[in-house]
Order: sequence, then structure tokens, then C-alpha cells
Amino acid sequence: MFRDDTAPSHERYKSMFMGLIGAAASPDERLHRGTPVDPMTLQHGGRSAIYAATSPDGLRWTVHPQPSAWHFADTGNVAEWDPALQTYVWYTRGWTWGRRTIARAETADFYDWPLATPVVTAAPTDTPWSDVYTNAKTIYPGDPSTHLMFPTVYDRS
Repeated sequence: MFRDDTAPSHERYKSMFMGLIGAAASPDERLHRGTPVDPMTLQHGGRSAIYAATSPDGLRWTVHPQPSAWHFADTGNVAEWDPALQTYVWYTRGWTWGRRTIARAETADFYDWPLATPVVTAAPTDTPWSDVYTNAKTIYPGDPSTHLMFPTVYDRS
């Protein structure tokens, strides 16, 4: 969740989360319309997507009815308005070489996100059971030019 001071007051607070897709939607339909679908979503049955929610006060939430991204991310999703880039930025779980990674995407429309691309991954020379996990990212208070991320190396062994 984050406060978006550039948004109308009824959408002041924003959040992104993974939810289940209703029976009316399918990955095949998304692919047919040209909307990118994360391959891990298809591997997990194609029933999960990332949704956006907004709130005027951070207490009462409205969930946008359509998925914002057809993406599988059962860990925390971090989204923000980046004042330097003048766009929304989203950090989420990604996959590279069968390993968890941290992925990132940008959009001008909070309700419509492209596929996220990996930005922090384990090196190919790392052990095959090492993943980069959790995408805790923030901007240092009082200095919007300093971005901090606190990833964890997850040992699947």
C-alpha cells in the first residue's frame, strides 16, 4: 500500500495484490487479446492475477474488477508513484532460470501493467537452490533520490 498524492482524493491510497481470476477470464483470452501473460501464471493453472485496489483513506478499499497484470506473485508486491520518473513502478516476484527473482515494471496507468522484467537475480554460478526472495523496496525518507531494497537469499535446500 502507498499514498499517491498525484491521484484524485477517492484514489489517494493504492495497493496491488495477487487474487484469483473469475471463471469468465482465462489466460487464452488474454493471449488472444494480445495482453502479456506471465509464464509462471500458466504453470500454476492460470487462475491467479495481480489486482489493484484504491481507497480514499487507507481503510475502505475498492478492488478494480479486472486484473491489472496476469502475473503469479504469491509474495509481497511493492508499488509506488516515482516522482522522478513520473510513473508508477511495481516490484514483484519474478522467475529466471527456474529461480525466484525480483522483477520490476513501470506504467502510467495504475490499472494496466506490462509484464515485469527481472532486475535482481541469483547469478548462474550460484548454487541452483539459491533464489533472490522478497522485494522490500522503499525510498529513503526525505531523499527521493535514494532507493533502498532489502532482498533475501532463499536457500531451497
